[in-house]
This record gives sequence, C-alpha cells and structure tokens, in this order.
Amino acid sequence: MNTIPLSNETRFNIEGVYLAFNSLDVLADKLLDVYYSAQMSAPGVLLIVEFELPILDTRGKRMLMRFLKALNTINSRSNTGIIMIEWRYQFEDEDMEEFGELIEESTSLEIHMIQTEAYAVLRKL
Repeated sequence: MNTIPLSNETRFNIEGVYLAFNSLDVLADKLLDVYYSAQMSAPGVLLIVEFELPILDTRGKRMLMRFLKALNTINSRSNTGIIMIEWRYQFEDEDMEEFGELIEESTSLEIHMIQTEAYAVLRKL
C-alpha cells in the first residue's frame, strides 16, 4: 500500500438517507462531484470517500455500485490519484454491512469497513 502525506488528501463525506421518492438526485449530484474530482486528481493525491448511509433503497444501491465501478476504473489509471473508500455502517445493520462487503468483492478499491453505533448515526439525521 502506498503511503501518502496528509497534505495530499481530499475527503468527501456522503451521508444521509437516500430513497427514490425523495433524494436520489441529491445523491447523484454528490457522486458526480466525487467522480469529476477523481478524474482530475493528480498522481499521489489520496481521495477518500466516506459513506455513512443508514438507509439506502435498491435503486440507490444500484446507482452507488455503478458509481464505484466507475471509480474503480479511474483508480486503475496511473495518471490519477489513489481512491480509498470508508464504508460506515450501523451496529447490527447486516444489510449495509453485506453491501459494503459486496463492494469489496466487486472492485479493487481500498475499502475500510467501519462499524458505528446506531445512536450516533441517527443523531446526525
């Protein structure tokens, strides 16, 4: 694994509840911001994408998986930065934990699985 100085680090935080009927457009806009930043990042820059999604419906999961596969393609190029995913899921939320594991299996991105307390996540909402 490459060691990157902290000064060459860019973080994106994608959190909240995204459901088809109210906010998938907001999620798509956030994902596009990350995608364009990843495409334009210089070699040696660490791009960290933090996901904390206590609720994500099936349509949102499909969108997110397509996005992560696109990031995986960008990450495989030698002329861009390094992409790392922090996947946060609530304690005892097996669905989101399994989805994070599916992301690990489906991409070669560096994924950090981080279990959070349910109360701390819900307090943010």
